[in-house]
Amino acid sequence: MEGTAEIAGGAEVAEMLGRASLAANHPQARGTDLRDWAILELLYAGGLRVSEVTARCGLGPGTGPGRVQVRGKGRQRADCAAGARGD
Repeated sequence: MEGTAEIAGGAEVAEMLGRASLAANHPQARGTDLRDWAILELLYAGGLRVSEVTARCGLGPGTGPGRVQVRGKGRQRADCAAGARGD
């Protein structure tokens, strides 16, 4: 179906996060490796939409460690989990 997003399964998500984490934690990691890992963590740990992660000025500090504030649909703000601390 055209225009329909595919949803990754649990094994696919685990593999993507694992590969991104390995690249980001490598001694010769590039800035883009760290960025990619952070984006994937926000998407899956925080349950965020791509538009919420990529929006200019869409993210800000959360209410505590492992939290991030997101501006979503209708410019509403939400405090979301981010990474292992937010689990």
